[in-house]
Amino acid sequence: MSAILALALIAYPWPLAPMNQQHWVTGTFAEYRTGPPPHFHNGVDIPDAEGTPVYAVDSGQVLWLGSGANGGIRVGRFAYVHVVPRGDLQLGDWVDAGEMVGWLNDLNHVHFKDGGGASSYPTRNALLPPGLEPFVDSHHPGIFLVQFFRDGLGQELDPQHLSGRVDVVVLAMDTTSLVPAGENNGVFRIGYALYKGDSLVRGPDTVFTFVYLPSNNYVHNVYAPWSNNGEHYYIVTNHLESNGYFDFQTMGEGEYRLDLFAFDTQENQAFLSLNLRAEPPDTVAPAAPEPVVARVTPEGTGRLVWHPVADSCLGAYTVYLRFLDGPWTAWATLDDTVFTTQNPLPEGWVFGLRLVARDCAGNLSDSSRVFALRRQSGAPQVLLVDGRRSGRAGEVLRDLASALPTPEVWTAAPGGDAGTLDFGLWWYTSGTDTARWHVGETLRLDSLLALGSRAVLTGSRWVRDLDPAVSARFAVQPGDSLGGTVTVIGIAEPFTGLQFTAYSDRALAPAGGTVVFHTPEGTPLGVLTDTTLALGFAWHTIQPESLRAEVARRIALWGQVQVAEPAVLPPQAGPRIVALGAGRFRVLASRYPVTVEVWDPSGRRVARLQVASSAPRSLPRLASGVYFLRIPGTAGRLKVWHLR
Repeated sequence: MSAILALALIAYPWPLAPMNQQHWVTGTFAEYRTGPPPHFHNGVDIPDAEGTPVYAVDSGQVLWLGSGANGGIRVGRFAYVHVVPRGDLQLGDWVDAGEMVGWLNDLNHVHFKDGGGASSYPTRNALLPPGLEPFVDSHHPGIFLVQFFRDGLGQELDPQHLSGRVDVVVLAMDTTSLVPAGENNGVFRIGYALYKGDSLVRGPDTVFTFVYLPSNNYVHNVYAPWSNNGEHYYIVTNHLESNGYFDFQTMGEGEYRLDLFAFDTQENQAFLSLNLRAEPPDTVAPAAPEPVVARVTPEGTGRLVWHPVADSCLGAYTVYLRFLDGPWTAWATLDDTVFTTQNPLPEGWVFGLRLVARDCAGNLSDSSRVFALRRQSGAPQVLLVDGRRSGRAGEVLRDLASALPTPEVWTAAPGGDAGTLDFGLWWYTSGTDTARWHVGETLRLDSLLALGSRAVLTGSRWVRDLDPAVSARFAVQPGDSLGGTVTVIGIAEPFTGLQFTAYSDRALAPAGGTVVFHTPEGTPLGVLTDTTLALGFAWHTIQPESLRAEVARRIALWGQVQVAEPAVLPPQAGPRIVALGAGRFRVLASRYPVTVEVWDPSGRRVARLQVASSAPRSLPRLASGVYFLRIPGTAGRLKVWHLR
């Protein structure tokens, strides 16, 4: 430390009145902040009401002025953020110690920084003596949770069955002020000592000490990515600038004792001692589970039963679901051999299901047989909705499913893993002007129809984008412009006798097939072939609304198809969502925060969240029921079927 900096380290008063008295602290130096991007907190938060005057703790020139939520003023070495600066101050002005420099904005606290910015001083912990004075803290930190993971924050481990390279993650927080936001601050330093018998094998090592601000490049060396602004999870086996771990393969099996300690700036201590056991690595995978029943009852509750796997240390079972044309996605981790959903399920959903067992060492079994759950009557009826164009996929599928004659869902034939999810009825909707069809989509749908699938295309905008070179199978071309609500009459089976109103901005020009709907003036609005049903009106605008289900029922009668058992496919690479139960989920395989959308079964988006990779998150407060979680832009639009 230079002689100039050493001379500069003197105590200073508080930036709020009375300046010679201690104030509450609701955010400490270098604790975790979610961002985006995630970063170390570079100051100390001191709360008070909007409009409270803020005072300079030392004399100096105005080096920075800013406006807005993160605006404020820097006077020499010290910055005051979330502050509305005094209007008469300009860059270069001299401010005396104790002079009022502005007022708290509506964030109701001053973010006080010692150093940094244009000051030429390093950013320093203002609660560390010499610093803010007076400051007396008699509250000790706490260690609230200790977790063990494979190195790299992989699979969570049992502390009595450790092997190989292990990360230790500690939830530690400090009580600096007895106010609601002052009981979950970050600690000043944290470390450990590891003993085997009476011998010290690692440490004592204070791994993180926050005197000066670290580079934000290292924030996830210090904090596990599921940390948040009020929960600070320290990876105590890491180093600030590099990865670290306990290597039990080299330290050997046996009994260990792990002592953990954390301190605040006033040297108040938290201490916790844990007994651990290291074992030789387990490389033997458990046997594959054998599901025997998968059923949704008429009452709407789901029940899945399987034979327990014989393993001396079974960790859990992971249930994988495959919805629609998406990838296999881990849905839930279960510890029991019988699982019953707690809330009614919407009728008619179709999905593939399989189970994988995991032992305590993280070894995974082979997959169980795969089941396709679907609605079934005398002949199997499977409905697939592609709602990418309108956001109403859930609404369409709900009404289609409710129109079918039986409410019971059973597994497909309990054969092997051969075959694919070959759904037979596809449903496309028109979407907006910015959601246009392209040739690739037309070719894909055309190839499905050639293989025996059937397609329902609703609305009138989609037809304008069909390429005549590849769209002959659909038997329609764009017709006359309409642009409003029209009367629709069913004139051929299976729609004879239906009459309702619906929105249409363009009629259809039949190029084959049978006209099944038209207006009272004879303008075609529906054309049926052996493989396609083209509707020139928006299905979700049918009035009265009660007739939507009847139209869906008649479509279902036309679209009866068979389904084969789905093949086992590995989860696709890229970001994916894992449901943790109790309304919580986690995003995996992403280095950066991603957007997660929450949709209800009616096709309505009810929430949009920014989620850090691997960070457990809770769904917002929603009514009980079924919700779909989706990462926009990734393969498989409906990523998780989540029951609350």
